[in-house]
Amino acid sequence: MQQIPVISIVSPVFNGELLIQLLVDRLTFVLKPLTEHFEIILVDDGSDDDSVAVLKNLSRFNQHLKVINLSKNHGQHIAIKAGLDSCKGDWIVVMDCDLQDEPEAIGQLFMKAKNGYDAVFANRKKKYDAWYKKMYSTIFYGVLGFITFKNFSGSTANFGIYSRPVINKVVADSYNYFFFPLAVRNHVKSYSTIDVAHATRAAGETGYTFLKAFNLAFKIIISNTISPLFNKKVKVHYSLKETINLNDSF
Repeated sequence: MQQIPVISIVSPVFNGELLIQLLVDRLTFVLKPLTEHFEIILVDDGSDDDSVAVLKNLSRFNQHLKVINLSKNHGQHIAIKAGLDSCKGDWIVVMDCDLQDEPEAIGQLFMKAKNGYDAVFANRKKKYDAWYKKMYSTIFYGVLGFITFKNFSGSTANFGIYSRPVINKVVADSYNYFFFPLAVRNHVKSYSTIDVAHATRAAGETGYTFLKAFNLAFKIIISNTISPLFNKKVKVHYSLKETINLNDSF
């Protein structure tokens, strides 16, 4: 009988060839003291550097690493959805791959979640982002919170730990313009937050330009206000190129 992972890590990757080795090493170091049964699911979102080659090579030597290779760039949140569709853990950590979300905070998130919460969100005490990203984040989450009646903060994003029942509901109830923080809050009943450090990007340049961020924000806000009044909901769709090691260990 296969052992179900206690913790699954889900992280989207885009042009992260310089980051992936360090990410996997730090995650493995952090997770092994917590449980022997964990999986690291990295979803390549149509990278045009050597990310896929690095991921394939790492998967040969790390039985915990599972790789999903999307056929084209679908965007960060759809890549997260692809990872959630494949993860099997009792608890799921969603985080960015650039190591601004520090793996060393996972232990704190896990211990806090075991106190009876559906989710524990990471609250970034100091954000090492450009001024325009901070401004965009504040405005966007303020507007999104107003139209959805949800409690959002610009200091929290994807990084956090989520229970299996919550993720099951997120996966089952996901539609076009899927936005992970909103999808989670639609299904969380009890949650907490912990303060975490927000590091500088470990290497490379972010793929999130202001224009891309603005375009995503516009689509998310419209899809949660005007679109539901006129359009039938369409399930999230993405195209897989290949999966690697998804069933080898669990």
